[in-house]
Amino acid sequence: MHDINRMARDAYITTFERGILDGINTMAELKAATVEKLKEEVDEFEDSELSDVFDKNSEQSEIADIILIMMSYSYARGIDLYGAITGKMEFNKSRVQ
Repeated sequence: MHDINRMARDAYITTFERGILDGINTMAELKAATVEKLKEEVDEFEDSELSDVFDKNSEQSEIADIILIMMSYSYARGIDLYGAITGKMEFNKSRVQ
C-alpha cells in the first residue's frame, strides 16, 4: 500500500471516530463539505488586515482539513488515491495546451 493510501486509511479512522463524515455519502455532499471548508479559509483571509498578518498555521490547518476530508471519503469509497493521482498527473501532462 502506498503512503498516501495509508494516510487516507488513517484519516478515515480518525474522521469516522469523530463523526466528520456523517452525512457525506455522495460526491455532491463531499463537494459541499469541501466548499464550506474553503469558504472558512477565504473568509478568515479576507477578515485579516494584511495578507502577511494572516496566520500561516491557520491556513495550513484549514488546507489540511480539506485534504483529510477528501482522503477519508476516498478511503471509505475504496478509491486508490495513489493510482488516481498519478494517473491524473500523467493525463494532465499529455493534454494539449
